[in-house]
Amino acid sequence: MTHNPDTPRARGDHDSAHMSPVLPSEDARTILLNRVAWGAVFAGVVMSLVAQLILNMLGVGVGLSTLDPGTGDSPSAEAFSMGAGIWWAVSGILASLIGGFAAGRLSGEPKESTAAWHGLTAWAVATLVVVYLLTSAIGNVMGGAMNAVTNVAPAAAQAANSGGLEDQLRNAGVNPDALGAQAADAARSAGDNRQRTAETADRAAEGAATAALVSALALLLGAVAAWFGGRAGAVKPTVTSGALARSRETARM
Repeated sequence: MTHNPDTPRARGDHDSAHMSPVLPSEDARTILLNRVAWGAVFAGVVMSLVAQLILNMLGVGVGLSTLDPGTGDSPSAEAFSMGAGIWWAVSGILASLIGGFAAGRLSGEPKESTAAWHGLTAWAVATLVVVYLLTSAIGNVMGGAMNAVTNVAPAAAQAANSGGLEDQLRNAGVNPDALGAQAADAARSAGDNRQRTAETADRAAEGAATAALVSALALLLGAVAAWFGGRAGAVKPTVTSGALARSRETARM
């Protein structure tokens, strides 16, 4: 099987479109260039996670250094939370760039698009690991809270069923009538508290929606950073003078 000598590929332009049947050696070269190096992806994930850990520890140290409980000269809770969220997003993007570069470089691929895909794959795996760790931690906290509520409820029910509440109060020297007036005041206060709770819940819902949108944007920026990090990590093949001379000789044929 021969190539047409008038095609650009026969004249040495190897990036041009095929104008004749592909040789088996070229098929093998394409397969090797686009094969996934999972070792490089795993290394990129490790680099990304470690980089994010270091950056987050740095952010925690800087944030705690701004607190001064003695003088009260400290940032507000809202400003502190906003700063922590911004640093979390920035650290994630930088960690994605570092992990993507490592995956692209260690893949050993000279093709930038293939190295970029290695960086993007490393970002995806690292994101899944972080999400799994966060959900596991939140689940443990919620499980502990539910266990505490479950243990307290039977004790309260047993105390309520052990005798009449009014008789217990009289035996303790407490006037139930006075408690009735206090209960009415407490009911009015509860109504006010219920309204404030509803307003707080609305603000929390708005904050959660904003946090979700910002998190999605940060993840997309992290994916872009990992892609370009992988492209930057693509190896540059070294061409010897002998190989260059043979290539030029082949192009003149």
